[in-house]
Amino acid sequence: MHLLTLLRWWGGTPLARAIDSAAWAFPVIESIHILGMALVAGTVAAVDLRLLGMGLRGRTAPELALEFRLWTLLGLGVMLVTGPLMLSTDPVRYSGNPAFAFKMRALLAAVVLHLTFLRGGRLTQKLSATRWGKTVACLSLALWTSVIVAARWIATY
Repeated sequence: MHLLTLLRWWGGTPLARAIDSAAWAFPVIESIHILGMALVAGTVAAVDLRLLGMGLRGRTAPELALEFRLWTLLGLGVMLVTGPLMLSTDPVRYSGNPAFAFKMRALLAAVVLHLTFLRGGRLTQKLSATRWGKTVACLSLALWTSVIVAARWIATY
């Protein structure tokens, strides 16, 4: 199935039409999406900053990653549910939006990086003991910041 066909189908579903026709639905979904993003960005930033030697000095980065894991996954889950709901209101327009395309790429990279290196466990412990930990933390902060900035740019296109 061609992507454009899939997007047109998604935009024509009863759920998409219901969101589009209720004046309050999109702003409520968007607010919940932003709260999910804040939860992810906050928990990930705490771990990244700890890898950089800042903040919450009473705990190691691996300890923080394990403590925040459920909150991070909850925020990510909220984003992955509400994002497609917002997309459904005009998927063809979003698909041609360069800020949206950039956000999706940055989000994919940020999630893969997080799930690979920063979610806790042995890999995070090994990483925090090397200078690569600082590099990964900076890359993670840059990617999540890019996701947030690109999200704001989506409305300008």
